[in-house]
Amino acid sequence: PEDVVGGKVESVFRTDRSFHGMTLDQHVFRVGMPMTPFEEELTDSEGVTRTFLTAKFPIRTQDGAVSAVVTSSLDITAQKR
Repeated sequence: PEDVVGGKVESVFRTDRSFHGMTLDQHVFRVGMPMTPFEEELTDSEGVTRTFLTAKFPIRTQDGAVSAVVTSSLDITAQKR
């Protein structure tokens, strides 16, 4: 996990998934509200598909502007079996 914290999603998942993630990040930037946590299946660079519970929320500056989006994903593959 330490090697992916703060990294780019495309270093772990397929390029089409990173585009999807960026689209969701842009939505959070635009509306300024967190997303309701959602389940998503992702296939890693080795072809293994796993299920994640993902949440996205904005980080704000002191004046209230959205400056970043945090994505947190929990691997729930074992619980889904």
